Amino acid sequence: NVVYSRAAHRGLLQKPLLRRQKLAFLLLNVAWPWLLIRLTGLAQTLQEGFATGEGGWLGALARRSWAPSVARWYLHSFEPRATRLQVVCSAVSFLLFLRSGVFSTLSDRMLGIRLVHIDPSAHRQLPMQYMNRVMIWNGLSEFLMTVTPLINLGRLRQTITRRLFPKAMLRSMDEGAVGTCGFCGVSPMTLPVVSDCGHHFCYFCLGSEQMNDPHNVACPRCSERIQSFGYAS
Repeated sequence: NVVYSRAAHRGLLQKPLLRRQKLAFLLLNVAWPWLLIRLTGLAQTLQEGFATGEGGWLGALARRSWAPSVARWYLHSFEPRATRLQVVCSAVSFLLFLRSGVFSTLSDRMLGIRLVHIDPSAHRQLPMQYMNRVMIWNGLSEFLMTVTPLINLGRLRQTITRRLFPKAMLRSMDEGAVGTCGFCGVSPMTLPVVSDCGHHFCYFCLGSEQMNDPHNVACPRCSERIQSFGYAS
């Protein structure tokens, strides 16, 4: 029940796309992906043909002095950079879409086209752009609600702090060596235990570490291997 219209027109009536917009839409969504796939396959074939001495017109092309260098440049320089640029631009366009509700894809934004209802007289209590944005936000929130409980936020925070601010991490560990857990950094600890190296941890933090790697659990404070632990008095 939707059709593409020129985005410059803000009314309820749909404005047909211009001929150049239709051609550009075909190039961006059909011809460009197909061309990338074909060029990647051709470059790989040229490299393989040059290495194996394959016959035919591809083998003759691969034996040209410039063909291997062009194939390597495409596979190792142009294609990865073009892919990264497309991914970054698509992500920025998607974030802008979440804010404004217009131009759901990068090609729509580049061409200046948008989806409108095919029947302009149909009564809609909410505009389509708002509904699209709400549906995507709902999908993202459901995804985060499913994934977030599976992430150990305390461990994640400690890992980031240890990598980015090692001195601050060591200072905080020294200051709270007894009152905070060496793994998650939470104070007070949940069922505090003390390891054979003398440092304190949450029972579940140390237990989960030993379940993942029973014989190679290193203390995050002194880096010694933890062999056993008992409940803190």
